[in-house]
Amino acid sequence: MVDVSLDRCLEQGHQHTTVEQIAASAAASTRTCSRYRPTTDAMFLALLDDYVHGAFAEVAVMARDLKFPAADADYEPVHG
Repeated sequence: MVDVSLDRCLEQGHQHTTVEQIAASAAASTRTCSRYRPTTDAMFLALLDDYVHGAFAEVAVMARDLKFPAADADYEPVHG
């Protein structure tokens, strides 16, 4: 649903996208959609969270490959 949320927001803008529209695009009920991410803001933040953590993981791999001293520490994402 997060991917569908992104598609809808890119098509018509975040402020003009509703949970109902996302649910319809995802072939899911509004209730199901709202259970996991109750607002479009929550869906957008989940998407950002995924991308940020993925980027940090990639940077950690690159740092290890380039043999940066601090790269020896394991990357552990902080979920708040």
